Amino acid sequence: MRKILILVIALITGVAVLAYVYFSQLNNENYAKDLALQSATNNAAVIFAFQVRALFLSR
Repeated sequence: MRKILILVIALITGVAVLAYVYFSQLNNENYAKDLALQSATNNAAVIFAFQVRALFLSR
């Protein structure tokens, strides 16, 4: 029982450390990419037109 408890604590600690390292590095590497994507989407206009035919509404 003691070995299982130590193993579970070690696994949870390892997952927490790896998640922290992954997400802290993710923000730094993608900051320039995020600015480029944000600029592209702010300057883009997309227009969708949905035309509903009366045939579909009458049924």
